[in-house]
Amino acid sequence: MKAKIGITVLAVIFTLANNSCEYTGTRLDSQVIIKVVNSEGKNMFESTTKNAINIDSIRIYRRLANGDTIAAENDYDIEANKGKKGFSFSEQRKFLRFYAAASTTKHPELKITEASSVTSYIRWKHNDFDTIVANIYHHGGLHFIDEVYYNGRLMIEGYKKRGSTDARMTIIKDR
Repeated sequence: MKAKIGITVLAVIFTLANNSCEYTGTRLDSQVIIKVVNSEGKNMFESTTKNAINIDSIRIYRRLANGDTIAAENDYDIEANKGKKGFSFSEQRKFLRFYAAASTTKHPELKITEASSVTSYIRWKHNDFDTIVANIYHHGGLHFIDEVYYNGRLMIEGYKKRGSTDARMTIIKDR
């Protein structure tokens, strides 16, 4: 009798758990950590570095399926990063957190759960643009960054080859 009650209770718990959860997939990581250094290896976000990059001048643009571009926002609230719309900086300004795909947007081609590839443009200053293309991996409800190309050059290999969903790269930016 106790076994029947135990099994019934487990069946009810299992049924409630299955019916109360809507499965939409897991975004393991949609960010690329970008360290920007000069040819001497000095951090280009440090104000003491010669020709340092002014972080307030950086803009990110996303290319839509129709070829238009839209501006992505800077998420200054480093702790929350609620919208993960474009980019933010580490607290010590050692690297740029670049969100390769959006978690919330009205453009489905930019959502990490739907995009296969997202092209973004980083404007460092007025006439200094670079291109980042991030390919997104989808399988069994998982969605995360696979390969990343910077100005046409493969910078981050596919997640299976690198053995991690963590995506990091260092670029040399002499000005």
